[in-house]
Amino acid sequence: MTRVEVKICGVRDPGALDAAAGAGADWVGFVFFPPSPRHLTPTQAAALAARAPSWLGRVGLLVEPADADVA
Repeated sequence: MTRVEVKICGVRDPGALDAAAGAGADWVGFVFFPPSPRHLTPTQAAALAARAPSWLGRVGLLVEPADADVA
């Protein structure tokens, strides 16, 4: 049987990160879209990512980013 992986997107603070990890999420997502109420700066996301357990995957959500912002 195929295992379903779970991603929790819009993580903004350590409490949400800990809750996602504690609930068994496989991935957490950080939003890099300024109009979103869940938007983070790269510095904020880096601090959360550094705090995450090593087994927890991290992804970023970008909307029509400039090439320079992704590189």
